[in-house]
Amino acid sequence: MPQPLDFADPAAVRDLQLKLIGRYVDEYYAALSSLEDRFRESLLIVRTENLSDSRCQKEIADFIGIDEVTSGAVYNRDTTEDGMDQTLRF
Repeated sequence: MPQPLDFADPAAVRDLQLKLIGRYVDEYYAALSSLEDRFRESLLIVRTENLSDSRCQKEIADFIGIDEVTSGAVYNRDTTEDGMDQTLRF
């Protein structure tokens, strides 16, 4: 039987936090993988950090059936200050 957590012990709390974050990440990616398998023709999963890459932009354009539209914008790299830019809003 698991031992109760001692919330007064910062190391124990940190260990639990890391385990829970790891569990969340594992479950999140398992759910994405399942959705991708079930809806391959209607779901494209891309990593946020790749959105500025022209190859990723081409993949998205091909997926939704439009001519490739590329942008020189680089969003969310190192900071979120660029989130105020309204240039590429839909």
